[in-house]
Formats: sequence, C-alpha cells, structure tokens
Amino acid sequence: MDETAAPKKRTFETYDVTVEAAELLSPHNKHLRFRLPAGREIHFQAGQFVQMFIPLADGKERRTAYSIASSPRETGFFELCVTRVEGGESSTYLHGLKVGEAARCMGPLGTFKFVEDGRDSVFISTGSGIAPFRAMINDRLERGKADPMYLIFGNRFVEDILYRKEWEALALAHGNFKALFTLSRAAWDGPKGYVQAHIDDFVPDPSSKNYYVCGLQNMIESVRQKLETLGVPKERIRFERYD
Repeated sequence: MDETAAPKKRTFETYDVTVEAAELLSPHNKHLRFRLPAGREIHFQAGQFVQMFIPLADGKERRTAYSIASSPRETGFFELCVTRVEGGESSTYLHGLKVGEAARCMGPLGTFKFVEDGRDSVFISTGSGIAPFRAMINDRLERGKADPMYLIFGNRFVEDILYRKEWEALALAHGNFKALFTLSRAAWDGPKGYVQAHIDDFVPDPSSKNYYVCGLQNMIESVRQKLETLGVPKERIRFERYD
C-alpha cells in the first residue's frame, strides 16, 4: 500500500424514488413514503437519515437531511416526517409533493443508532424529532426484543402529537413499551410542561438507563442538564440535533 496516497472519499448511493403515500399528520407535519424502483433496496440502521435533493429557483439544488421514520426491515421504501417551516425551501418542496411524483435522495447516513448493551432505553423527543424513534422502537418490537423502552414525547398542542394512535397501540400490544405525551401549551387532562420535567416520575431508576434525545438544541441541552442531576453518565446520552 502506498502510505502517501490520499484517503479515498466515501461515497453514498443515490436513489430515484417515487412518492407512494403523503399524509398530513398535523397542521405543520407531513408523513411521506418514498418507494424505490423495482429491484433496488435501501439498507439502513434505525436512527439514520437520508439527504433529499431539493431543487431551487435558480436551477441549482441543495441536500437537506431528514431522519428515516420507518423500520429498517422494510427495504423497498422509506418514510419521512417533515415539518413545514415558514419560508423553508426544503420543507415547502417536500410538502408539495404528490403521490406518484418523483424525487431523489442520497444515503443512508448518520451515526445516531441504537446501542446494544443490555440497558433499558429512554427516548425523548419533541415535534418531528420523533422520526428516528419511530424507526428504532418499531425495529426492536418487530424483532421481538423484550427490554423495557420508555418514550417521552413533548409538543405544544394535542394535534401536534405525531403518530399518537400508533404509539398507543404499541403500548397496548407490548408490555415492555410505555409512552408519555406532555403538552406545553394545551389545556388537557394529561401530563403538562416540558419533557425533562417528567423523566424521574415516568422512568424507574433513571440513572441506570440509556437515553436517546432528538429535537432542537434548547430541548436537548435542558434534557442533558436534567439527566446530569439524575446521575446519568454523559456516555449514555446520545442525541441528534434538528437545528
């Protein structure tokens, strides 16, 4: 081997995909399923993301990352949960896609993955940060994993609780999965306030668990500070930022 040679640049596969399903989950969030061409498959680990190619007005394009929201056991398609951002070119383009229309992506990418070390798991998210956890939790349940899993999902209003019926159905069907929804602005009978306020009430022996946190930086930092007070080592807190 020539030790002076430049390291090879890593390349990722690109895919031409077709919108197979498009469903508005909330006033600002859309669920999209992208089907790969016949004979092609995408192999990823739960928690990873794809980069969608977004055409721009000047004829150029940008790549925007979105966590895969479907189980890796499905290799013929992948699903995304996209929050529409006011003035955001990427989210506006994806929200405008209709069933049957074409798109292009690259991936999979990312290192936000489940760690198999025998510990119980706690998933904490707000908004569309739920996407990688939909992949992780479903993957483990589909593979018959019986280790306890806890989901704390924070939003502003009831209509913002993405995939709520799915989470409630999973909690009924699997005794090792529990979900808590907390709202910061709505008047309702369930838990209220920010996600970090419910960790020690909802999670038994919180210092012994692995934590996966996904959402905006302010939420992630607040959760990390709370976990530190609960005695959770930094190496057992894994996070994915959406800003």
